[in-house]
Amino acid sequence: MMPKDLPYYAKKFAKLNVNKHRERGAAPHKPVLLISLIELIEQGKIRLNQVPLSPELISTFLKYWRSLVRTDHRSDISLPFVHLTGDKFWHLAFYPDSETATATGLGRKGVTAVRRIVQYAWLDPELFAILQDPGQRVILLR
Repeated sequence: MMPKDLPYYAKKFAKLNVNKHRERGAAPHKPVLLISLIELIEQGKIRLNQVPLSPELISTFLKYWRSLVRTDHRSDISLPFVHLTGDKFWHLAFYPDSETATATGLGRKGVTAVRRIVQYAWLDPELFAILQDPGQRVILLR
C-alpha cells in the first residue's frame, strides 16, 4: 500500500476525477474548491479537519471561480463539495438524523439541501497535516 504522503496527494490532485463535457471540457469545480480550501487553511480560518459548507467557503470559491474559470460551467459549489468523495481523500460527515443519506445524487440538489444533510467534509488526516505546512501546500497547488 502506498504511503499517504505529499507525492501521493500531489498525484491525487493532478488526477482528480472531474466531469468531462463534450463542449465545455473538464469541469473546474473540484480544483477551484481545493484552492479555496487551501486559502482558508492558510488564513487560519479552517483550523480543524472539519470543512462546513460555510458562507466563507462559498465566497472564496466564487472569488476563484470568477478569476480562474473561462468556460460556461455553472459555479455550483455543492457539486464538488459532494463529488470530491469519489477521489477518496475527501469525506462527508452527515448529521445524525440523516444517517441513511449518501452522496449519490446529493450534489445536484444544491447548497441548501447539502447543508441540511451534511454537517461538514473532512480530509484524510494525512492530507490535512500536509496542508498545515506552507512548503507542502504550495506543491499541491501546482
